[in-house]
Amino acid sequence: ATEKTRWRVLSIENGVVELISENVISEKVISEENRKQEEDNMKKIGIFMADGCEEIEGLTVVDIVRRAKMEIVTISITGKKEVTSSHGVTFLADVLAEETGYADFDGIVLPGGMPGTIHLLENETVNAVIRKFADEGKLVAAICAAPSVLGAAGLLEGKHATCHPGFEEKLTGATTSEDEVV
Repeated sequence: ATEKTRWRVLSIENGVVELISENVISEKVISEENRKQEEDNMKKIGIFMADGCEEIEGLTVVDIVRRAKMEIVTISITGKKEVTSSHGVTFLADVLAEETGYADFDGIVLPGGMPGTIHLLENETVNAVIRKFADEGKLVAAICAAPSVLGAAGLLEGKHATCHPGFEEKLTGATTSEDEVV
């Protein structure tokens, strides 16, 4: 018997992903039918990647989501799959923003970093997708400076939000907080 920690999505509601960890001791082989059912129920998340993004805020999210056995797709807004982070780390995104269909995504993530956040703010596809996802009640998450993109898009009205210190005035309509979790 082996013991493993498994992460399961409980819900995605109002932009909040609720996960639960389970310690699983198992000797059974998962049937093909059960595996197919798990794949069908898997959540699909996209993460926009821009030149100048903070790699820890982008790639750590990818790592954690994949370890949780959920699908995450890295989406380059650079016009090419190569993305260079704010610290000069170059990596390959899975797809290009202009070649991606977003209907089957359950959520979208915006990593921060400079000038990556500015590139996200100026990108028409990013703005269209975050507005559409917000209208549909899908997950729209932003890290560090990137909540300023949500503020500029008018998506924080009446919501609690936090961001990298110094960006609070860009969280238009939000109640800002320095709390670790909002």
